[in-house]
Amino acid sequence: MDCLKKAPPRRAGVVGMLKSVSSMTNGEMKMKNKMIGLVMVMMLAAGTAFAALTETVDILVTPGAVAASLLANPVSYNFGTVNLTVSSNSAVAMTLTNDGSGGCTITKQISVEMTGWTATAADPAGLADQYRLYCGTATSRVSLDAFHANCILGVLSSPTALSNAANGTSIGTLAPSAAVNLWFQIDMPLTTTTSTEKTGTLTFTATTL
Repeated sequence: MDCLKKAPPRRAGVVGMLKSVSSMTNGEMKMKNKMIGLVMVMMLAAGTAFAALTETVDILVTPGAVAASLLANPVSYNFGTVNLTVSSNSAVAMTLTNDGSGGCTITKQISVEMTGWTATAADPAGLADQYRLYCGTATSRVSLDAFHANCILGVLSSPTALSNAANGTSIGTLAPSAAVNLWFQIDMPLTTTTSTEKTGTLTFTATTL
């Protein structure tokens, strides 16, 4: 009976303990909430740092010391004897190689006239001391009178693009170490003041891109 009478104070003690626990839990909850908030801030910061974002940048460089150079082989072509008012086409190709260090475009022109003659873009068959010269590229020999009009060199010092003999289109860019075959045709004049051998010069100019 005495034990039963002492039970209520213990219940009161339990209630007190529950109140204490409740008070501690509230404090802990406040601290926990603060910690959760801190953790969330850290997670957001980490999420920003490791977000799957991309960025692109451009890297630029300009090649220096790019040399333009051409090599012809052989360095001359002789048509031999060609009668007046007649045309003749080359039988053997002259190879023109880009031996420079960069791709290039090529122009052609008459830089020195045939001795005592004048270059023309017209048919010289009715003219005196004038000639017409063609130069074009092809893998094999170009037939007589098969050169496109764009292959006509025309008058002295008139550079034009080196072109395909068949269709007259520019050869475009010639890569380093690449080569093309050059073919020629000459149209002779009606009359000539002298019958000595005529020598002229063509110039091919490479321009790097």
